[in-house]
This record gives sequence, C-alpha cells and structure tokens, in this order.
Amino acid sequence: MQALIIIAVIAIGVLWVIAKIFEGLSDVASQMARDSERNRDLKAKEIQSQRRAKKNQLATLINIYLPQELPKIKSEIAQIRGDIEAGPSKPEASEPYWTAREYIPYEDIRKRTTTRKIWVSDIDDILTPNKTPWIKVEEELVSSRCKYPENAPRASQVQCKKYPLFKTQLKEAVFEYDTKEISEDDVRNYFSDERIAVEKYNRERLELVPILERLNEEISAYNAQAEVLYEEYLRDCSKLEKKTLAKFEQASENYLNECKKQKTFFKKNLEGYKNAEKNAVTRRLDYVLNDITLPNCIPHTWDVDFNPEEGIALVEIGLPDVVHQPPVKEVELKSGFVEKPLNQAEKKEVIPNIHPAILLRVAYEVFRNDTAGTIKLLVLNGWIKFDDPSTGVNTKAYTASLMVEKSQIENINLRKVEPLIAFMNLKGKSAGKLVEVIPVTPVMSLDRKDKRFVATSEVLNKLGSETNLASMDWKDFESLIAELFEKEFAKEGAEVKVTQASRDRGVDAVIFDPDPIRGGKIIVQAKRYAHTVDVSAVRDLCAVVKKEGAIKGILVTTSTFGGDAYQFANNEPVALLNGAELLGLLKKHGYTFRISLDEAKKLNLANLKQKK
Repeated sequence: MQALIIIAVIAIGVLWVIAKIFEGLSDVASQMARDSERNRDLKAKEIQSQRRAKKNQLATLINIYLPQELPKIKSEIAQIRGDIEAGPSKPEASEPYWTAREYIPYEDIRKRTTTRKIWVSDIDDILTPNKTPWIKVEEELVSSRCKYPENAPRASQVQCKKYPLFKTQLKEAVFEYDTKEISEDDVRNYFSDERIAVEKYNRERLELVPILERLNEEISAYNAQAEVLYEEYLRDCSKLEKKTLAKFEQASENYLNECKKQKTFFKKNLEGYKNAEKNAVTRRLDYVLNDITLPNCIPHTWDVDFNPEEGIALVEIGLPDVVHQPPVKEVELKSGFVEKPLNQAEKKEVIPNIHPAILLRVAYEVFRNDTAGTIKLLVLNGWIKFDDPSTGVNTKAYTASLMVEKSQIENINLRKVEPLIAFMNLKGKSAGKLVEVIPVTPVMSLDRKDKRFVATSEVLNKLGSETNLASMDWKDFESLIAELFEKEFAKEGAEVKVTQASRDRGVDAVIFDPDPIRGGKIIVQAKRYAHTVDVSAVRDLCAVVKKEGAIKGILVTTSTFGGDAYQFANNEPVALLNGAELLGLLKKHGYTFRISLDEAKKLNLANLKQKK
C-alpha cells in the first residue's frame, strides 16, 4: 500500500513536470506568432509608406482636378423645382402701420364743491405755493411748437421673389499626365481611383447641362410672371399708402389746428389781460385759480368779476365748513396711527387760521401771476355752504373777506406766516374764532345786476302765425328777441336780460354765457326795420360791445344787411342775423311767423301820413 502511494505521487509529479514543459512550449509558440505578426505589420506599413512616398513623388508628374460643385447644384435644382412648381403668387399689400394721435389740450377749468375731511397737516399744504406758477404754464402754452408727434407712414414693401439662372458652363474634372514622365503602369497602380472619380464626375456633368438649360427656361418664365404680379402688388401698396397718408394728413391737420387754436386762445387772452379787457382778465383769473394746488378738503369753486376802469378784480371763493365739519388730527398709538378729533383748545388754535390761510394763498397766487400789473386791487370773499341747524335749509354765508394790493402781498413769506395774524394785519374781515358760523359782510360784492335790466315780457306765445314781425310793436319785437335767445342759450345755462325800453340806444338785451372758455357777456341789438341795415348800425354795435366789455355783439333785423355791413362785421366780434335767418331760428324753437317788408313799408307810410 505504501509502495502504491509512492508510485502515485511520483506519477503526479511527472505529469506536473510534463504540463509545465508543454505550457512553456505554448508560450514560446505564442510569442513567436506575435513576433511574426508584428513583423508582417511593420513590413506592410513599410510597404504602404514606400507606396505613399512613391505616389507623392509621382503626383508631381500628374494633374488631377476634381470640382465639388455638382452635389450642391443638384440640391439647389431639387429645391428650386419644388419652389417654382406651383408658380409665383402675388404678395399681399398691407396698409402702412401708424398711430393716430389726438391733440390733448390743456385741462379745462374744473370746479368742484365736494370735499374730504380736513386734517391739521393740511394747513401747511394750504400755505405752500405752487412749484410752477400759472404764468410759466401759460408761457409754455403760448410758445408751444405745434408739431404732429408721428412721422408720415410709409408702406413696408417685400422684395420681388425671383430665382437666378444657373450657369450651364460647369467646371470639367481633369486627369492629365505626360507619358514621357510617368508610365501607364504607375498611373494604373497609383492613381486608378482618381481617374475613375474624374471620369464619373465628367459623365454626370454632361448629363446635368441639358437639365440646367431646361430649368433655366422654367425659371425665366417664373420670374417674368413674378414681375407682373409684383407690379400689381406695388400698385396695391401705393393705393393703400395714399389712403393711409390721407388719414395721416387729416389727423396731423386736426392735431395742428387744435394745437394752434389753443396756442392762439391763450396768446390772445394774455394780450387781452395785459390790456385790462374784462373778459380776458376774468378768463385768465379762472385759469390762475384753477391751477392753484390746494388740498382736496377745500372746495374748488369760485366766481370772478373785473372792473377794467378801476383795475379791481373780485373773486368769490368757496371755503370748507370748519364749524360743522371741524378738522381732525392723526395720533400715533401702539396699534398704529388713528384719527382723533381736536379738543376745544386745539379747535380754538387751528380753526381760525384755515379760512385766512386760504385767502392769503389765493391772493399770493393771483398777484404772483400778475406780472403785467393789470390788477390794481384784489377783493376776495370767502363763503361756505351749510345746512342751517335752525331751519334745515342749505345756506350760503360769507365768513372771510380781504381787500389787498400787490405790494401788500408780494413780500409775505407764506411758509412762515401766522395766517390769522397776517390776515388781520391786512385789515381782513373774518368770522372770529369760528366756533359757530358768523357771517361777515364782504368788502365788495360780485354783482351782475344792471339798473337798465327789466323783466322780460312774454310775447312769443301771444303771437299768431299771421304776425308780420316787420310791422309789430318795436318793444314787443325786442322782447321777442330776448325770449328767443333765452331758448337758444338755455342749454348753456346762460342768463338773458332785457334792458329798459329806450328805442335804439344801443343795448336791447344782454346774454351772460357762463362757459369759461367761450362765454362771457354778449350784447344783443334788435332792428325791426323794413329797409336795409347799413354799415353804421354795425359800427355802432361794435362800439357798444367794447364799451360794455362784452365778448360779442348780435345784431338782429327783420330786413337785410348791406354788403358793406357784412364786410365790416367780418373782422369784428359781431354776428348779423337777417330776417330769413331770424324766421329760421324761430322755427327751430317751434314758432312760425312771417316777414313782409312791403306790407311794413305801406303801414309805416300810412302811419306817417296820419301823423301829418
């Protein structure tokens, strides 16, 4: 048993040695195979290197040129064929884009009676002058350069889409050599691929030339049709551009007209103000007062009058009701700011200063803008409206009044002044401590009354359609005209006053038009004539208009006006209303009468003979 084990061990050892021998032989064989393969690779690379070197050497003896344009041309042919297959289309003309701009005029005068509650801090704002006085705003309005803010629109045109023709002279591929310098074998061995590529390119080139010629014919036809359609498109664009330009020019004209109109209005009004013309002064004062920046707790309402002979301006201005709606204060608590009413001591300190502060500020702004020295004396009457506790009736009461000259105001420093002390120093009248409403008597009142005015007689509804206006009583005719204008101006809220009968003394009726821009005093004169009204009557009315400080005169007659009368009135603030126009205006308000001048002449002649 022991011998068998020994033999087995020896056998295993022998087998292991044999395995190792074979393993070593296998490694040697693998190494030899790798060495052989590496040698073959090196040999192949050496051969390739020698071939490249030989080819490079031979390349100097052969001329090869292979263009690369055919693939690109083929791609372009396919693209263009797809584009032109459906034929050209006319571009769609569009209206040039632009933005219409409307002229934004200076904000018109806006009055307001509604207010909010008054805070103690508002007093400082009341005494803070405008950063920009009205005279500077007015200067910009008068010197404004009227220019439309948009450029004239121009049509944005697309280009005519046309395709360029292809060149049919395509480049030829070249494969040239001199057999004296290079053998055919070397060309075949080293440049066979290049020769095949050149021959293939030239075959394709020859096949492509007729294709390009046919395509060029199609492109030419396409382009010709495209040009026709494009000309139509340009005509459409031109029409739309002209249409748009007409709209633009109209918008521009409207803009410039409105701008120039406003510019002229403020320029003429300023000139009238400097010349102390009543309507110009009151209108400009309206703008000055409208421009004053006061807290919203103060009513924005007033009335103005002016005496041109004395240079006295009178302003009646609305004030806040500080008695029934006393000021409040803001108090900071831990929870934040809260509103608190004033105690009695605070009321006595704060309330009496409010109305004087407002009047001082208004006086300051009025004279600040009166660089022309038109206003010699300014009268301010402040009023409030409140529900009278004793009657429940809404009542108007004057609570402050002040008369000052410019020299008294221009040196006052509003930011540091004590309003009530300064007001009383200027001899202003106020309602004391204002713990209750105590009316004061204004130092001067706004009065539109005229001793010449009388009540209007009702005439229109008493007359029949057979009435001949040319032969009716002259007093009734003047009343008829006044009634007619009352109806004509009713929508504007105008007042129409008839003067005492004094037969042709210049003013038969007066219209007070409240419009702040075009309104004012209008003088009406009625001529119940059977003969033509000559120019002297128009001249007389113009003189009355100027004397009365009116903005306009209206001369109404039952007859007609001479040519010289119309010519003279054309350059004056006078409107002429002849008999036919008078009947038309009466018909507008539902009244039908007649005018027979011949009948009136006969009646006048008969009356004259009877008197003799």
